[in-house]
Amino acid sequence: MLRSVEDFSIAAAVNDQEILSSCLQRSPDILSGELALRTYENYPSAARALNAGLAESSAAIVIFAHQDVYLPEGWLRRLISQINLLEQNDPNWAVIGLYGRRPTGEEVGLVWSSGLGRVVGQGGFPPTEAVTLDELVLIVRRDSGLRFDEGIPGFHMYGTDIVMQGRAAGLLSFVVDAPAIHNSRPVRALTGAYADAYRYMQRKWRKNLPLSNLSSEIVWHPVKLWRAQWRSIRLYKHNVQRPKRDAVEIAKSLGYE
Repeated sequence: MLRSVEDFSIAAAVNDQEILSSCLQRSPDILSGELALRTYENYPSAARALNAGLAESSAAIVIFAHQDVYLPEGWLRRLISQINLLEQNDPNWAVIGLYGRRPTGEEVGLVWSSGLGRVVGQGGFPPTEAVTLDELVLIVRRDSGLRFDEGIPGFHMYGTDIVMQGRAAGLLSFVVDAPAIHNSRPVRALTGAYADAYRYMQRKWRKNLPLSNLSSEIVWHPVKLWRAQWRSIRLYKHNVQRPKRDAVEIAKSLGYE
């Protein structure tokens, strides 16, 4: 069965209306009405907000995007073609992302990261299995039965967790070639809520450690987390001075639309 526009909806957890209006809401597929956007404000965790999005959507496939993501013109059509390609080989996929890590450890995907000030990855790849996904965009097949773990505190680690849930159920997750703009702020430090979520994952998946994660490999000893926290502090000091750019201008300058 080939996928079509009618199979999709989009949802976002929101805590800043100005960021939402300058990024995600400007995406052409949302402005045109092809993607109906639902927003979820004032939720205590990402998992609770996104599960509300799953519960309220009747679409076969739900896209979850950060409020600071911009989806270039034609993005939905490109995603549909990628999913149709994937489903020729694996119609029972669990979750799709735009950037992640292969089982062999290499990163795969293509996105602009304003937090890093550069493009990460490169395009031209087929749908590729991933063991962890960046949470800027997560695409969930509703009849997979997967739901976000509401025990995870805050707004971190839920992407790695739902990929692991899928793998535990025999369902694979993938990265597809559908470039987007993540007009994010530099991360100050991987402490506080991030560390709380990291420790939750340590406990939940202790028998499966180490777990791949894009910010810090999850292991039982905290040394990996400490090193990642130190790296994030150094990177923040370097990136915080960079002026913020307009998401649409970035997409045009990169030839994404």
